[in-house]
Amino acid sequence: MTDTVIYRLALVLVGIFFVATAGAQDYEIRLHRAIATGAKYRITGSGQQFERMQIFAGGKQVDQKEEDIRFDIETVATALTVDALGRPTQYTLAIEKFVVSPAGGDTVTLERGTVISGRLEGQRVILAIGDAPLGGLAAKVIEWMFPVPTSSGTDDDVFGTRERKKVGDRWPIDARAAAHHLGASLKAEIDSNLIKGETALVRAGRTAVGDVITIAGTFSLDGFSMPLPDGVKIVKGRTMASYEGQLPVDARRPPLRTTMKMMNDVVAVRPADDQSPEITVRTAAEQYISRAFEPIP
Repeated sequence: MTDTVIYRLALVLVGIFFVATAGAQDYEIRLHRAIATGAKYRITGSGQQFERMQIFAGGKQVDQKEEDIRFDIETVATALTVDALGRPTQYTLAIEKFVVSPAGGDTVTLERGTVISGRLEGQRVILAIGDAPLGGLAAKVIEWMFPVPTSSGTDDDVFGTRERKKVGDRWPIDARAAAHHLGASLKAEIDSNLIKGETALVRAGRTAVGDVITIAGTFSLDGFSMPLPDGVKIVKGRTMASYEGQLPVDARRPPLRTTMKMMNDVVAVRPADDQSPEITVRTAAEQYISRAFEPIP
């Protein structure tokens, strides 16, 4: 259960790299990038996920599990259908390279030319190769690399600004909007006072693809609690993220490169009953993802 909560929190944080217009003057900040049906992109990504889960019964540790996964992916992504906001709801991934290496486990690879299909159903994505469902580590890594929309909001709602900005300017995130959309994803009430963060327009310049900017920022949700099924309750939760993105000024183009580092620390408790002692589960996770995008005409 705590794994699911951490994953959904991560979905809100993955993909929050923004768009402005470059130069020394002030610029309109435009964050959301709509994707057209049929659009193709070559996406190269790598990263690492480390997670440690400790289980306590009656105050005594009874189990500990660790997972350390590294991955390296190259694929051509095609948007088959998109929603009203231009977010893919059905897509294919034509694999050029796919290597997932768990510490102490067997490496997972997919052959060049393998085509994975994905379609959004509610708040989860269904992955398959042909008629065969795709699961396990391969599916987990794809969900990290290609997070699906989990609310009706966009980056503009939380991280955007109506004011024009210059290089060097910083602005706070909209904590109320963040609480609303995160709460909708988790189906829980999130106190906006627990959310903090800011975004900065740190650089602007010209590259082979035209004018680009670099955006960097932070996000934190510290001290949240919420009920879970079966009488379990998160009594302490903390999520922090830092990110940077290099993006073209032309809002029709995708980011050139994005990186994100995220840390989660969640403690969940199931009260004691007549048959078992109090159970406490603490999950700590760190994730790093780097992605590069190239449009294909």
